[in-house]
Amino acid sequence: MESLADGVTRHRHLDFDINGSTSWLRGGTIFVRRALADWNLTSVRDSDDDVVLVARELLSNAVQHSSGPLRLDLDWKGSLLRIAVTDRSHEQPRLENPRGGIGGYGLVIVDRLAVRWASAPEAPGKRVWAEVEVEQDG
Repeated sequence: MESLADGVTRHRHLDFDINGSTSWLRGGTIFVRRALADWNLTSVRDSDDDVVLVARELLSNAVQHSSGPLRLDLDWKGSLLRIAVTDRSHEQPRLENPRGGIGGYGLVIVDRLAVRWASAPEAPGKRVWAEVEVEQDG
């Protein structure tokens, strides 16, 4: 499997308003769906829903564990689409096994749908990314 480190074919970037907006999920979802449509991409598993779900979970984590996302980046090369969310928190995410109840499944979902995911410090906080296998329609 290729690596995005070898270069990016396409890139999209969305900055978020840091003044307490509550439309991060909606705006991020629209942004991801538009990029998938423009690039004619779908998830290898079934549809673009996997890609959107991974993006929404990363954005939701930024909302829940930080003051919200600062930016969303999409990088596509070959069969991989990297979804990256940057926020102000320095706390690195941990994959935990939720014990029932509501919530706490975000990274479990990301871990199951993504080829790989990770996080790294990035000013002013951290960047969490996940790579999903995609293919071009047609």
